[in-house]
Amino acid sequence: MADAVQLNVSASREYGEDPVDGDVAVAVTPADDTVDQMLVDEISTILNTAEGRVDWIDWASFNKKTNAGKYEVRFTSDAIASMGGLLTNFDMGGVTIVLDSLEIRKSRFDGDSRRQEPCIRCG
Repeated sequence: MADAVQLNVSASREYGEDPVDGDVAVAVTPADDTVDQMLVDEISTILNTAEGRVDWIDWASFNKKTNAGKYEVRFTSDAIASMGGLLTNFDMGGVTIVLDSLEIRKSRFDGDSRRQEPCIRCG
């Protein structure tokens, strides 16, 4: 079996905004001290720069107007396969994948990029 790592996938988005790839981040943690740090760094780089990360998350029940707070989310049906496709030389049998909650942050502005006023309507 390959070196074992844990992938913690987290998602955050600003209130009123559509999700983008930058909203999805992966923290790579070695399962024990036998895992090479270069491998951990390589996996982290690949997963955190991959295009289409936003497609790993099932956003179906969250629209742009979902209030700020933490929510439980699910992976899409092909998220794990997508990650496996990015890590072609790694045995995915040695990987634990955890999906953290979705955090929706209050926006600093009211959503109109032309106005530079603090958001006072954002829940």
